[in-house]
Amino acid sequence: MPLDNKIKTLHKTFELRSEIADLHWHWDTLIKLEQSFVDEEEYEKAQTALMQRATVTKRISKLEKQLKKYEDTL
Repeated sequence: MPLDNKIKTLHKTFELRSEIADLHWHWDTLIKLEQSFVDEEEYEKAQTALMQRATVTKRISKLEKQLKKYEDTL
């Protein structure tokens, strides 16, 4: 693999790792938010936070698969 392509691949893996880390932070925040809604007995809002967490989890999974493909080429 030429050096330019390797650098581009490394750059892409860095971007993916950064996005995954941001999504993990968002996921953790949603857990806290969901718990606070449950504590306040606002179950509809807790359900919304839970659904958002499911969406974030799917996005993380998709990005991790992309990252794996890039890592396999290195």
